[in-house]
Amino acid sequence: MNFWHIQMCLPNGREGEKIDSSLLLKEKQPIIGTGEWNNSQCEAFKNRIQKGDIICVKEGKTAIALCQVTGEPFQDEGLSKKYKHKNFRKVNVLEFFKGEDDFPQPQGTLQIAQDKKTPTWKFITSWYDSYKTSYMITVQEEDLQRKLDLLRYKKQIVLQGPPGTGKTFTAKRMAKAMVGATLTKERIRREVTEGLTFFSEGGTTEYTVDSVKNESVLLRSPSASNTNMASFNKIIERYDQYRKGPGPKAKNGNDSYEIAVAKYLFEQVPFEQCGEYKIIQFHPSYSYEDFVRGISAKSDENGQVVYEAEDKVLAEFAQKALKNLEDSKKPAEKISEELDFEEALEGFKEEISERIDTDGKYNINGTVAYVVDIEEKRFRYSGDRWQNLSNGNPIIHNIFIRDFKIAFEHKIDSPKSFKAIAAQFGMKSNASYLVKLLKQFNEFKEKHKAQRQRPVSVKEQNYVLIIDEINRANLPTVLGELIYGLEYRGKAVESLYALEGDREIVIPENLYIIGTMNTADRSVGHMDYAIRRRFAFEEVLPNEAVITDGKAKKLFEEVSSLFVKVDKKGKRKGSEFLAPDFDYRDVQLGHSYFMLKEGEGDRELKMKLEYEIKPILREYVKDGLLLENAKDKIEALSLEA
Repeated sequence: MNFWHIQMCLPNGREGEKIDSSLLLKEKQPIIGTGEWNNSQCEAFKNRIQKGDIICVKEGKTAIALCQVTGEPFQDEGLSKKYKHKNFRKVNVLEFFKGEDDFPQPQGTLQIAQDKKTPTWKFITSWYDSYKTSYMITVQEEDLQRKLDLLRYKKQIVLQGPPGTGKTFTAKRMAKAMVGATLTKERIRREVTEGLTFFSEGGTTEYTVDSVKNESVLLRSPSASNTNMASFNKIIERYDQYRKGPGPKAKNGNDSYEIAVAKYLFEQVPFEQCGEYKIIQFHPSYSYEDFVRGISAKSDENGQVVYEAEDKVLAEFAQKALKNLEDSKKPAEKISEELDFEEALEGFKEEISERIDTDGKYNINGTVAYVVDIEEKRFRYSGDRWQNLSNGNPIIHNIFIRDFKIAFEHKIDSPKSFKAIAAQFGMKSNASYLVKLLKQFNEFKEKHKAQRQRPVSVKEQNYVLIIDEINRANLPTVLGELIYGLEYRGKAVESLYALEGDREIVIPENLYIIGTMNTADRSVGHMDYAIRRRFAFEEVLPNEAVITDGKAKKLFEEVSSLFVKVDKKGKRKGSEFLAPDFDYRDVQLGHSYFMLKEGEGDRELKMKLEYEIKPILREYVKDGLLLENAKDKIEALSLEA
């Protein structure tokens, strides 16, 4: 690919008629043109320029547009009459010039830019690099948005593709867009500080924070003499657009500055630490009891083994999402009451724990019983003569926190009123002792009344669970009855195990699942039609465009030739090295193997080639994905190839 610059506004030379060269570029099929002269410039236009070359259209020192040549030279009588030129070529207009800089070489009709030290070379190539960056960002954002739209519609999606295509990276980007984190003015003041630098939305302009005011950020850029303001409110608005996807686009005024700050903050969010996001990895021995709900063996205070049902990753995360969804629909006053209860309960637990530490027990008033221990989900109580006759150990009973909360919400004040709702809510605690302890709690709560300035509301949040290598486990076995729950969101399904007397599990509307699947892995578990029907499947394929290093790009092309070739009609198909049973889209090595850290260059690429790329290609031959004739080509791979 070569770089050129062309001037088309004077088709008959300096003394002739001047035309608007941008009109050629605004044709339904954009074109460039030149006259018919017996000189090197005309010869170059017809014979030296190749399809794929980049050409900068100029008018003197004014740059007009950056184009890519797409066709061979041709003549057209109608176009010649319209534009006074004799020879034309079809082009694709990459971008019209929006900058202020002058083109460094105003003279000349058509010239090639070859000397990398010249201002002309730097002008054209830097513009092209900027365009590629902006274009790549746009394409990636559009692709991400399409995947997000599919996830929002289907609720669960599997990103599938060969190794090294960035499936997990894409899943995390999707999760970040779905979850994000709430941006506040306090966070802007904390993280956007004087002297901080970051790039514009398109990655072309570097901004520096000049100062941070009470409600705005002032930015400087190299080309601007004055500072530009981005208000906190607008930054938060732009940030929310990034969260919901696609990202915002600058239209006028201060848009670009607000967007730049929002983009910086969005990309800095340590979203892995937020409670609405979780990532796990499946393996062949993963089971329902590992993923949904299972029985765990624990030791009690007497050293005896007890078996209890326990929520695992999915059920626990689903319960968290469901609570958020339900709370978001409650009035602020109701949420405030529940927060008051939770805060009072924690204080009550602390008081009980302190009494147990000093006296060994906390008496339940009006009874012979006392609390001896507090666990996350229960008060444990006993009595002086409550002993197991067979071994003499004390008998321990439970007042479940869940039952305690339900009794509080329903203002239970007697064993009779407790029993009236016990069956409805599956309450297992002893009525008499729970009512007595609840009375002590109410007295404690009244004594330590919370002082809340204003009611608190809960905003509905998205929850995202990423399951890496989702096909490595036996999915029908792992999911069990929740295969139904994935499709019918918000409806309870019954688990194999009861937790505190309740078997129901609900997968709520605000819980999204993203799986990743390596299509080259032949040892994967079976994914039947029932599973496939409930998931959307989206391909994540190798993308050469994101490889920026020249040698890495060349190596990518060499490795890719082991998997795919282009026939005479321009159609991509499996190469002569690929076993006929395989589709190259399932096994071709992805771009991640060729992505280099800044400043590493050849050293890192050599390491990747010898210790990552060649070993997996050799395994492909060993496993029959690549044929024996690929061996020599694999061993011959080098940076000098």
